[in-house]
Amino acid sequence: MSRPHWYLSRVKPLQNHSWTDREKLAVFTLRSEEDIPARRVAIIFGVTKTQIYNVTRLVRRGKNKECFSCGRPLSPKERKQKGLILSCETCKVNKKEYKRKRRNALLKKGICPYCEKRKLVPGKKGCIQCISATHRRRYNQGLCGNCGQRPIARDSDALCTLCLKVNRTRIAASRTLNSTRKKKCPTGRSSKK
Repeated sequence: MSRPHWYLSRVKPLQNHSWTDREKLAVFTLRSEEDIPARRVAIIFGVTKTQIYNVTRLVRRGKNKECFSCGRPLSPKERKQKGLILSCETCKVNKKEYKRKRRNALLKKGICPYCEKRKLVPGKKGCIQCISATHRRRYNQGLCGNCGQRPIARDSDALCTLCLKVNRTRIAASRTLNSTRKKKCPTGRSSKK
């Protein structure tokens, strides 16, 4: 099938990628103004028909200044939001509460709340893959890999001054603890070497 003239030059298969506003508008234009069937648009974008229907509905509600999830008309204050997809305050609060409850339930079960697949690292709130991805993203932004709030210190590779100080004291404490454990022999008497 040859690509039509309106096909976006850099559209990639969006099955596992987030949609940009430009791509959402392109789908809406194809479906509403040019009246192209959803099946054909889905083939062009490399997604399912259901995703095309959902994107069309979201953009239509955004253009009509309605909440994307409940369809209620937005108040003048809510219309000042940036972006193509708008949400009302009640839906925002409900979504925030749902995410908080889901996160807490996953943490109680010992499952990573980010990927929702792997087990938690002991003492942390994520699995090893999600934690390392977060550290990598923060490092690329020039922020501390641990807290993500302050810039990286001069004498460190990935930590800010406060996190570096805490990390050094923790390491020093564990070294002293390990050295006292090694000095005792299995019988309980301290060894003199």
